[in-house]
Amino acid sequence: MHLWTEYEDNVLAGYPILRLLRSEGRSAFFSTTTPDGQPALLRLTESHFDESELVGRWRKISAVTHPNLQAIKHCGQITFDSVPLACCLLEPIDASLADVLRDRPLTLDETKEVAEAVAGALAALHATELIHEHLDASNVYAHGEVVKLRSDCARECIGDFEADTPESHEALRKRDVRDLGLLLLRCLALEWQGPASMKLPSPMDRIVPNALNGTITAQGVVDILNNLKPAPIAKPAPVAAVANEQPSNAVKPQPASQSAANSPDAVLGALASREASAKTAASEPRRTQPSTTKSDDPFDVGLGSLRNEPRYQAGTESAASAMWKRMRPLMPRPISRKAYAISGSLLALFAIVMWMTFHNSEPTPSETHAAVVAQAPVEAQPQPAQPAATKTPSPSATASLLTSTAQAGWRVIAYTYNHEQQAQAKALQLQQKYMGLQPQVFSPTGHAPYFVALGGPLDSSSAFALRNRARQSGLPRDTYARNF
Repeated sequence: MHLWTEYEDNVLAGYPILRLLRSEGRSAFFSTTTPDGQPALLRLTESHFDESELVGRWRKISAVTHPNLQAIKHCGQITFDSVPLACCLLEPIDASLADVLRDRPLTLDETKEVAEAVAGALAALHATELIHEHLDASNVYAHGEVVKLRSDCARECIGDFEADTPESHEALRKRDVRDLGLLLLRCLALEWQGPASMKLPSPMDRIVPNALNGTITAQGVVDILNNLKPAPIAKPAPVAAVANEQPSNAVKPQPASQSAANSPDAVLGALASREASAKTAASEPRRTQPSTTKSDDPFDVGLGSLRNEPRYQAGTESAASAMWKRMRPLMPRPISRKAYAISGSLLALFAIVMWMTFHNSEPTPSETHAAVVAQAPVEAQPQPAQPAATKTPSPSATASLLTSTAQAGWRVIAYTYNHEQQAQAKALQLQQKYMGLQPQVFSPTGHAPYFVALGGPLDSSSAFALRNRARQSGLPRDTYARNF
């Protein structure tokens, strides 16, 4: 088994592995390029007798086409240095919604765009008997000017092993819509307090409560947002002038004023005045009048005239691109040398003042001698001996979750890490929630990789039974059993 960084600078399935972007359990994501030079994202997953299941699932997802769903371009099975891998070529990403929300919440209009994109992609998955189960801000991306929902983590809409019924399928879809409602609240930096004590801006007051209560579907959210869009203006039908056209030889009487206006002198004068007004308008600078209409946004802080000014010129940049540029974190301005000089001077001045204060507060020798003479007659009271405090070792110093290969057998693996501290932290976190599964850190070689295992060494049947129990309890679906 190799470290993920060892895959860099290699070529797998015809794609060059450029740089490790992040690791996720037994999977890792690398930047790569397609044969035509386009950037892409490559996911590699270490296979443990389930590579055909993973590839089959990705092929089902790749058949779903939606403009706001991250596209899967290719998937298959490969081998690297005798290690079986399942690979998946994904559409590249530019930014993550989680990175934006760490800096600031979204405005109401930006939240509407995110809701429309994510709900549309989610409805496309539900229509093909697929569910997402990982809908949060870290899985909502921006690719160019389009909001994308991550797709490779979706799976078939299958309930528990004991109760795989249409009712359980509907419950799984409602769970996805509920996660969408929580995501929209996070975009607005709000926490759900119930429909009676919380007022949401329109149309979130119709989307979020119904999503959390399970009374609306993903397609229903899309319909609500589409109804808010203005209807297209219909062009007037051409007038059937041919039917009412008079014969060409018929001469209509014209008023005297109209005949005078149609004279050659009048026409030339009108053209001259029109050219003069056009030159005057072109020479004057164009000014943008601030909007004075009152905004319906409840988060407006009184800067409507500035916010409503156009932020992009027509025909050069789209509204979605302007939104994502505003959503990207702002780069700090470099500190000038003058600021460094002023800061250094202030620190030096502060140090001098503090030194003079403490130096002048020291007592003189005469004052010290007088104090000693005044305190001489006072006899010291004997103090009872205090028992030495016994130091108790901290639980973190005595308790270790790391186990070695003292006994061979089948083990159930939930997570894989390259550092022992990360594996220890994950095992402690799982112990608080899944105490009955006995999470612990397991390393077959005594060094990386470190596995977060469930229980100890088992036989094959007990290990697969524990794996199914862990998946039903809420652990990742790619939890697997392996013989060490």
